[in-house]
Parts: sequence; C-alpha cells; structure tokens
Amino acid sequence: MKILIAVDEKIQPATMAEFVRKHIWEFPCDFKVIHVVKPIQDGDVVGFLKAPLRHDITEERRSSGRHLIRLVAIALRDVLHTTHIEEEVLEGDARAAIVRCAQEWKADLIVVSSYTNSSIMGSKLGSVSAAVAADAPCSVLLVRTEDSKEPVAQPRKLTVRRIVSG
Repeated sequence: MKILIAVDEKIQPATMAEFVRKHIWEFPCDFKVIHVVKPIQDGDVVGFLKAPLRHDITEERRSSGRHLIRLVAIALRDVLHTTHIEEEVLEGDARAAIVRCAQEWKADLIVVSSYTNSSIMGSKLGSVSAAVAADAPCSVLLVRTEDSKEPVAQPRKLTVRRIVSG
C-alpha cells in the first residue's frame, strides 16, 4: 500500500504521526511525506522584489518545507517502526500538486489535514482538502484540526538586507 501524507505548517508533526499510527495499515506500506511551497507570483507582495531576493525567499520556503517534512518523517519512523518513508518538497498550487503527486506516485491513499472554517452558515471544509478529496485518483483520509489563526510550526526568521548605495 502506498500512502501519501501532505503536511503544512498548521499541524504538529507528532500530531500527524500519532493520527497515522492509530490506523490499521496493510503492511508492507510505503509512505511519502510531501509539503507544497507556493511559488512567488508577480502580483504577490514579495513579487515586486528583485529576482535575487525572490530567489532567496523561495529557497527559504523550500528549506522550511524540508525541515517540516523531516520532522513528520522522523515522528512517523518512531511510531510506525519503519524506514520506508520518502520525503519531497513540491512547488505550485497545493491542490494540484498533491493530486499530481498522488497520480505520479500511484498512491493508494492520501492523508491530508483539513481545517474547518466556522461561520454563521456552518462549518465547511478547507479549500485544499476539499479540492484534493474531489480530484484525487485514490481515497483521501482527512485529519481534522481546529481552525487556528496561529501556525503551530514556528516559521524561521527571514532576514532581508537592504543595500543602499550612494
């Protein structure tokens, strides 16, 4: 069985690992942990920066993503007692990238976190989890989490240096 686990900054690595551990898997299982980094677009706030600085920001996002999936993979190895865990940082729209990765890797299951947005109209699924569930080539298992304004994984500080000549 091939299980694709898509993670983001809003869920603790140990929480995702514990959720996965509680399920009964048909071993042998192969796990792949991914994180999707949104590329910088010209309309973004940082899109107006010069190319070298945009490149540095993109690299910092990738590095943070690698760090996050490494934490999840370590937690999974601890709770599942397995070493069959791949790690990959993808770039693009999270909805499309997760589905594309599941297709290319031939995943049997996608595990993705789901944030409910509560309002007067009631709760609704987050846009990424809803799109993945709708478009996935396989079954999707949602890890429900509370809507939070604060990310649980602390982002690393990004230092921006301003060079003034003259």
